[in-house]
Amino acid sequence: MLRPYRVFVPSSYQYAPASPGQEAPKFPLVLMLHGGGTSEHPCDENWYFANKESPDRVQTIAEERGYIVACPALPFVNLSHDDPDARMRNVKKISEDGVAFVEAVIKDVTYYHHIDENRIYLTGASRGGLGLYAAAAANPDKYAAIAAVCTAAAPEWLDQIAKVPTLILSALEDTIFPIERIRKLKRDLADRGCDVKMEEFPGGHDGLRNMKAYAMIFDWFDAHRREPAS
Repeated sequence: MLRPYRVFVPSSYQYAPASPGQEAPKFPLVLMLHGGGTSEHPCDENWYFANKESPDRVQTIAEERGYIVACPALPFVNLSHDDPDARMRNVKKISEDGVAFVEAVIKDVTYYHHIDENRIYLTGASRGGLGLYAAAAANPDKYAAIAAVCTAAAPEWLDQIAKVPTLILSALEDTIFPIERIRKLKRDLADRGCDVKMEEFPGGHDGLRNMKAYAMIFDWFDAHRREPAS
């Protein structure tokens, strides 16, 4: 089932070939999954586009680097449970149920735009990060790389996630997804042979709103391309 989503298309995008007999150039696609917000102020498909005062905002980076960006609306999920394990159980099934939705958005954007299927990327923060890990675990061969911000992954997903180059961004004082838990996640992925990198930054869980992190995410995506199936 397709929910609302918002798309940014860079000005360099060509909707038609430059001349007859040629193919229009294909562009990389980044699917960005937002956090849950609060029950009073839930996030939606506009979340990543709202930081208009920041030079590091998503539109600026995507315009400069030539990326199409799709941001779907995710349902609100309460992450305020005091027990991290209970929190994971609370969102794990919802994240897994959302995999089909993530793939439906990619299919829809690909239908209407010229997308390089070897350069499809996923990123997400908090609740959206759980969704990106679930999607990567379900179909690791689809994504050239992923980037997770202030979030965690279920242990049973790790063997599959390890097949995808993974950037982890985590806040040192995050009480929703504690830093030690995320450091262990990074070690567990590395032990499985994952091309994984972790960056830590000051602050708590609201560090996911640090838009400077998103330049690092696009650096990671710039460096990774999926090898086409032989």
